Amino acid sequence: MKKTFKTIISAILIALLVAIAGISIYSNIQKAKGNTLPMPLGIGIAVPETGSMEPNMPIGSYVVLVRSRTYKIGDVVAFQKTGDNIHTVHRIVEIDGDTVITCGDANNGSNDEAITMDRIKGKMLFNIPKLGFTLQKIGNVISHPVSIIIILLLVAFTLFFSFKTDSNDKKEQSIDEIKAEIEKLKQEDKD
Repeated sequence: MKKTFKTIISAILIALLVAIAGISIYSNIQKAKGNTLPMPLGIGIAVPETGSMEPNMPIGSYVVLVRSRTYKIGDVVAFQKTGDNIHTVHRIVEIDGDTVITCGDANNGSNDEAITMDRIKGKMLFNIPKLGFTLQKIGNVISHPVSIIIILLLVAFTLFFSFKTDSNDKKEQSIDEIKAEIEKLKQEDKD
């Protein structure tokens, strides 16, 4: 029972570390290509850096986005304009075919230029006020190349020690089986 629990914990730890490393590598590649808001597995996080969505979404909110095939007026979306190195989180106020106009909740009327639907990264699933900057800093540390190497080394060490422990357990089991066989043979000799 103890070995099974230890094996399950090791497997979960390895899966978690591999997922973190994979998402970090993917995000770094996307950011190097100019994509400011990578959406691995169709999920992304945006952090509004201006007050354009206040009071509903304060500066530094943690906004979880999901990729969608359809958008409607009133949806809060994140988008990146062609050539921009930033992403914007605003509400859709007008849709005309494939063209969308957005506006920040705190802005009087739309101040955004029209964008095409393909520029929208995703729509807001939920947001947590003021948590974004903290988690963004943690994400920056995790996605740093040195951190990715450390995570992959942790995976390797976990795998190594997991297999090493299993082989030691098998050796102990073999010794116990040999001792039992010797005792059995001694009993047969006495009989």
